[in-house]
Amino acid sequence: MLPAILPADLSSCPFTIVVSITAEMFLIFHNTAAHFFCSYVILGYALPHMVHDILECVDIRLKTETPNHRNLTSTCKDLVLASLEIRFYNHTYSSTNYVVKMIWLLISIAGIFVGIRCWHVSLGLSISMLSFGIDGIVIFTLFMGRAYEVPEKVQQLKLSLLSKTGKLPLNERIYLQRVVKRIPTCGIRAGSFYTLDRSTTPTFVHYVIAQVCGLLVLF
Repeated sequence: MLPAILPADLSSCPFTIVVSITAEMFLIFHNTAAHFFCSYVILGYALPHMVHDILECVDIRLKTETPNHRNLTSTCKDLVLASLEIRFYNHTYSSTNYVVKMIWLLISIAGIFVGIRCWHVSLGLSISMLSFGIDGIVIFTLFMGRAYEVPEKVQQLKLSLLSKTGKLPLNERIYLQRVVKRIPTCGIRAGSFYTLDRSTTPTFVHYVIAQVCGLLVLF
């Protein structure tokens, strides 16, 4: 597809064809790699395992068990362990999440810009690149757009625990409330400086649109 936008004398050159095919394969490789990382790291582990396995078990215990000191203490320990596992996940995969986010950002911006810019040159190339760009936004939204569920679920469980402790004696209630309040509301991180939340997807889409518009104005 790339040789279609080159001058006729260059598109017939074998060296140019090899370079073009290599560039296209490199782009497809990045696309496939991003799919894999998102599927395995985010969908395959973070959301199902943390939200629907560990944290859901804590939620079920809060709803079904008698709210006495022993059960609430055990449930509080489970929530602490879940928080530690989230922090361990961030320590292991936060850099990977950041790389995946930047890959999709690059694919989205480059795909939409080239698709719009080359519309009058090659319709096939334009449609293909637009599909790459839109696919980048959609996949990022589907895979990373729901990572906010983890900190929200932890916060919900903390509030439920605090409400359950209201029926305990004063000394036991004060002790458990201190423990619960010290549990950090950990979220899924992308790098060491950014936590994925509800604003992640709108911010991502806004940044892509802003960059594409800026490139179209410049070029």
